[in-house]
Amino acid sequence: MTKFKISTLIILSLSLTLFSNAQAKKTEQLFNKYSKQLKASKVDTIVIVKSGCTGCDVVYADTPKSVIDGQTIYVLTQKAGQFKLAIFDDVDNPKYYSVDTCSLFDTIERYKQTLKLKEAFYKKELAELKKSKFLPPRPIHYSFEDLTIQTPSFKYNFMVNGKNADYLGFVRENEKWFQATKTIIEKFFNYSQAIKG
Repeated sequence: MTKFKISTLIILSLSLTLFSNAQAKKTEQLFNKYSKQLKASKVDTIVIVKSGCTGCDVVYADTPKSVIDGQTIYVLTQKAGQFKLAIFDDVDNPKYYSVDTCSLFDTIERYKQTLKLKEAFYKKELAELKKSKFLPPRPIHYSFEDLTIQTPSFKYNFMVNGKNADYLGFVRENEKWFQATKTIIEKFFNYSQAIKG
């Protein structure tokens, strides 16, 4: 291969990498700006689901363009009986919806005690992994849903890796808190689809 072809390939690969990083950063930047607005207006009841794929091309339904490591961030807020849904993705402008009612917060309240079991589970689990001095390698290609719940009296965060594993790659589908997490994510997506119409 000639030096010209090699240098062209390097430049193209760097350009593609920079472009894909800029796209991902665009979504995060819009989300971070919105988060600051929520804090400034003292919204304290928030559910965030980040959904995407690491190490793959994501193709969105409404555009032929694909995005490397694409993600969509959904933000549901509640303040003074008002519910708002904001959606940030890699290709569109943010979308905002106002809704009159939302049963998702009732579902979260119902599962709150079950979700609290995750902390004790990982405290024990990580202690065992440290004893053996082994942390498994993280996967480099996976889809994910990252759930964050913030209410005045409760905070929760967990990433579902694939459909049945945690951020370490271990299958957790038999754990009650994991099942509750997946149920909340599923209800969240059903709710957001109903709002979008």
